[in-house]
Amino acid sequence: MKKKDRAEKNKKILVWFILIIFVLSTIGGVVVYYGGSGSDSFTISSSGKNFRFKLETDNSGNQYYKVSSGRDEFISYYPPSQILLDVSEDTKSLLRDSAAFYISFDPEQPSLNVIDYLRYDIDYNLPDGKVSMGAVTKETSLYQLPVVTCANATAETPVIIFGISNVTSIRMDNDYCINADFSTSAALGVRDALVYILNGVEIG
Repeated sequence: MKKKDRAEKNKKILVWFILIIFVLSTIGGVVVYYGGSGSDSFTISSSGKNFRFKLETDNSGNQYYKVSSGRDEFISYYPPSQILLDVSEDTKSLLRDSAAFYISFDPEQPSLNVIDYLRYDIDYNLPDGKVSMGAVTKETSLYQLPVVTCANATAETPVIIFGISNVTSIRMDNDYCINADFSTSAALGVRDALVYILNGVEIG
């Protein structure tokens, strides 16, 4: 069982690595802002936990933060203080408190490679005990995923709808349904905001 789990984890890491290399060319690279006084590591306290940030560099020269808190680890690209999206407390609480959620999207919109990267990457960086499920908002032959819209959102299983847009925002327009809109150049900022919130880190 352990070998199977390890193989599955290694497979997810490989998929994540391939996707990030592929998508960074679309997004336009990664810019990392250093925390503290220019050091490559720092610690913040949030939600009663300490999160240690350590700057790392991948084989392609892209920099990112490896964040650890107890047994949980995740990756981010911007320090939380640099995420200036206005996300309501109700939205944050819904994401933090839910054990499972859907990420759904319109399969006919542009830049599906960016959305696919975000879906896999967010799933890979979730804390223990939290589950992300993929979905689409309409039937399509491109994806073998269930159709899930805001009508399916509940307090126990909220729905995040990804949309490519010129306006970047994360907002809850309907009960338990969150719209995350972004341009390809703003995708990593929205990705970081969601990963931080889901892991209990305050942004802004």
